[in-house]
Amino acid sequence: MKVQQLRIPLLLFSICLPAWLISQPLTFTTAGATGQTGPTQAQLNAAYAGTALAGQVTSNNGVQIWTVPSAGLYHIEARGAQGGGAGGGLGAVMEGEFTLNSNDVLHIVVGQEGVVQPGEPNSCGGGGGSFVVKAPATSTADILVIAGGGGGSPAAYSPLRDATAGTAGNNGAGATQSGNGGTGGNGGDATQRSGGGGGFLTNGQSSTQTAANAEGGYAFINGAEGGNAAGNGISGSFGGGGAAWQTGFRGGGGGGGYSGGGDGQTSSKSNTHSGGGGGSFNSGNMQNNQAGIN
Repeated sequence: MKVQQLRIPLLLFSICLPAWLISQPLTFTTAGATGQTGPTQAQLNAAYAGTALAGQVTSNNGVQIWTVPSAGLYHIEARGAQGGGAGGGLGAVMEGEFTLNSNDVLHIVVGQEGVVQPGEPNSCGGGGGSFVVKAPATSTADILVIAGGGGGSPAAYSPLRDATAGTAGNNGAGATQSGNGGTGGNGGDATQRSGGGGGFLTNGQSSTQTAANAEGGYAFINGAEGGNAAGNGISGSFGGGGAAWQTGFRGGGGGGGYSGGGDGQTSSKSNTHSGGGGGSFNSGNMQNNQAGIN
């Protein structure tokens, strides 16, 4: 049996199809979108022009909708995005094989790399997880594969900043405070000045000090946007990355994923904190799963 493939190298999602359909893997990308929201239809049209995906992918508020052209066995590879900052946590890489039917509809989120507050390298947003979920895309039973994103981190403060290949998100780490990672598809916890990463089912917790206004990342079922940060903060990235704050305390947002990573913060202008990496999920056969590599 020929194996049809979808893969997501780097921050991409790609699907490898059999030779009789296409000679190259189908690669789903961020289409140049950055930050809190995913690609628009115009960005997707431009990115996929001249490829086998031209005219085949629709943007639903940044979530890419694609219809399976032919029944068969598909190899899917998804890669979560790196968190923001010089030491941003690395995303997970998750691969598996899946039997799909013709006209199955896939909802694809390509996680976007975490970003940093301009002029403040110690305030770092969480990276987005990458999701491949079959319609109706409303329950864990619909998940094909999810690769967690890395936590925002200005330095290599904690190894927990990398995304995991397991389902739980990593805890954040900070010289002052840190939030716990989510479990069971839920978002990560927050502290005073940064937000947890979003999970599949629930948003990450927002900063507990309302003046900071750093949101947790949004759950996949709530649109998968990065958490918003108003004023002196930086948003999390598309795919459920948590936001971070700048003044007084510095923070690192948790990474998005099946379960979100917790946040980390420090009470000074320093790099002694890391957001936790997001968790991952794979319902396929012939799995090859790697934590903290992308």
